[in-house]
Amino acid sequence: MLWKEVKSWSKEKGFKTDRTKIQDEENSYHYTWFKIDNPSISGTATSVSKLATIIYNNITDNKYLEYQQEYQAQQTLEDFKYE
Repeated sequence: MLWKEVKSWSKEKGFKTDRTKIQDEENSYHYTWFKIDNPSISGTATSVSKLATIIYNNITDNKYLEYQQEYQAQQTLEDFKYE
């Protein structure tokens, strides 16, 4: 996703996002976000994709994170079966 798309999507979902240009070899921008109706829910990210994932996890009560953990556990189990 592009920055403009994530910014628009997050605004629709009730979040305010911003980015700051930084002098870093790995990342060009530093991204910040917070929930508009509860600014104590906030955070930072080093990429647009990480920003989108963090906001999605917040919206879905960590649904994506749970999926990733289940997938990783399944992969570990399959790797164990073939050893």
